Amino acid sequence: MTLTLGNVDYQQLNSIMGLLQDKNIVVDDKQNILQLLRENKNLFNHFHKKGWTSL
Repeated sequence: MTLTLGNVDYQQLNSIMGLLQDKNIVVDDKQNILQLLRENKNLFNHFHKKGWTSL
C-alpha cells in the first residue's frame, strides 16, 4: 500500500511515522527521507545531485 502525504512538514511526518509504528505497520523508507529531514537537508538538492529518478 502507498500512502501519499502531499505537503507535510517534518514534525507532522515524524508524528505520522510514530503512529504507524505504534500500530506495528512496517515503514520502508528506502531513500532515508526521515534521516535527511532530521538533518535539515534539502530533499530536492539531495536527490537531484544523486541522479535519482523514481522508485
